[in-house]
Amino acid sequence: MRLPADRLIIDRRKLTHYLLVHRQKNDKSAFLLTCGYTVADVDALEEALLQHASISKVLDNYRNDFGLVYEVQGNLTALAGKDMLVATVWILRDDGVGQYEFVTLVPGGK
Repeated sequence: MRLPADRLIIDRRKLTHYLLVHRQKNDKSAFLLTCGYTVADVDALEEALLQHASISKVLDNYRNDFGLVYEVQGNLTALAGKDMLVATVWILRDDGVGQYEFVTLVPGGK
């Protein structure tokens, strides 16, 4: 199974205020920097994440209190260096909207 490209959404704050910001714990910005992504490249990162989710296979899915959660694993296209293995997490909420919302990225996959 693959997630439908026309139903994927990313709240850009997850990129600009979380993934691309250095953190003491669970930092993902250093990993993304090895792929060439900085805050200045947020548009390119968003496009790479959307592409990743639409062409890579769903590794796992499960239900939580908010909806169906999907874990997608595959290579993230890099701006610099080589493409890197990641898992991304998406949720299809039980609100009836029908969009898969980006939750997070896990470097190296699961």
